[in-house]
Amino acid sequence: MALDFSKYRNWRQIEKDIHSISIQGARNVTRGSLHEIRLAMDEYKGKDMVKNLIKISSRLMDARPTEPMTRAILSGLKNHSIRLDKEEKDPRKIKARMGRSIENIEEMMKESMKSMAEIGSNYIENGTAMMTYCHSSSGTNIIKKAHDKGKIAKVFVCETRPLYQGRITASELSSYGIDTYLIVDGAMATYAKKADMAMVGADAITSTGDLINKIGSCSLSMVFKAYSKPFVSAAEALKYDPDTSWGFNEKIEQRKGSEIWEKAPKRLKMLNPAFDQTHAGNIEAYITDVGICSSENIEGAYNKA
Repeated sequence: MALDFSKYRNWRQIEKDIHSISIQGARNVTRGSLHEIRLAMDEYKGKDMVKNLIKISSRLMDARPTEPMTRAILSGLKNHSIRLDKEEKDPRKIKARMGRSIENIEEMMKESMKSMAEIGSNYIENGTAMMTYCHSSSGTNIIKKAHDKGKIAKVFVCETRPLYQGRITASELSSYGIDTYLIVDGAMATYAKKADMAMVGADAITSTGDLINKIGSCSLSMVFKAYSKPFVSAAEALKYDPDTSWGFNEKIEQRKGSEIWEKAPKRLKMLNPAFDQTHAGNIEAYITDVGICSSENIEGAYNKA
């Protein structure tokens, strides 16, 4: 679900909400980061505009450990600001040009979402019963577009413990008029028998084509592999992380145990990883904004983006 960032007046609050996962989903984190930079520029009154932007951008790039799309876009924006600093000495002109660059990026993101929805809806066959996990704005837009074309029979939505992001998906799809069923995560194997395919989003994609996504995605992929049914990921090409080609491993964030059990017994130890890694061999296809690609060809899609 796309968030409305116009309500934010304090750029520091956006950063806090990204850390706390009040702002979640790779696309929303990227959009929130861009809006934070816009608000920070409006507030800043000093002469070192670019130095301040680089500092804030660097923090945002580290705010969530598994967000290569945010890192890629902010890295490009940082480099652009450095070039502007050499061309312009008036902070007001730098601010104006940076503002236009941010608007261009936001427009590019809107267009990529439209492209993914069209490409993904064409990929889905008529009468498809879908299963989803967690919440992905890319995934829900594809399902909505496929529904508009009369292709979606029903959708089974896993609730997605411990933060229940599946409820966001279920609410969004059901309110759109799609026949939607919310199920507990433990029922995924039971209802996979009644589904034709599974689709999840993506937080990151490695150089080997593995998917980093919400914890539980790997389990879902294994269930669908066992039933010889397709498991796909809706992922912007910029979610490919080129750093993994050089031995950098995507960090699996460990969240607070209180998300699982707020008042747990004192001696109980809880493990709460935010993501897991799905092997490329379990993924039939990546639906990207530049086309359908296999896990072996995801780097090529990234180079087109």
